[in-house]
Amino acid sequence: MPENKCLADKIFAYSLNGDVIGLRNAIHNDLIKENHWIDCTSKLGDTPLHVAARHGNLEIVRYLIERCEGQCFINVCNNLGKTALHEAAQNCFHGTVQYLLQHGADINQMKRSDWTPLMLASTKLGSIALKTVHVLLNHEANPYIMNKDGWTALHIACKIGHCGIVTLLLERFPNMANMRSNNGRYPIHTACGSQ
Repeated sequence: MPENKCLADKIFAYSLNGDVIGLRNAIHNDLIKENHWIDCTSKLGDTPLHVAARHGNLEIVRYLIERCEGQCFINVCNNLGKTALHEAAQNCFHGTVQYLLQHGADINQMKRSDWTPLMLASTKLGSIALKTVHVLLNHEANPYIMNKDGWTALHIACKIGHCGIVTLLLERFPNMANMRSNNGRYPIHTACGSQ
């Protein structure tokens, strides 16, 4: 955390609210050469990038990445092991997901409880969830990765009941239908059990 707690609080508020001008001014007024703002973390280990990605504030994400000037913090994890990409994927901000991936985000990084960004996006319903899964798959997300329970993104989409994601995964990766979880369940069992 920067020495100036007030500055850190402002940076988080601007990141949360999508206020690029306020953020730019706050960072500019900081010791620019020191880049103290990069070290801002909340009690949960979130960086301003986590906060902006979680709320889909793409302009803030873009500004922070560009301002970073090659210092790699895009894959920094919070206390839950989540990166900014996990946050954007879980909340289905596909434009933010796309931007983070184009700038070096680790597409298959697992958070602490063993979930990838693709798995998190597969927990949601609706067209924006489907679009987010499309973006992740188009950037070569690995759908075969299993979490600690042996679930893949297909198991998760079946559990949630998102027919569009299930269809997309099966069209691109038909052999996923034959993958068993740790307790021996196929995705079809998961789908039937969630009805």
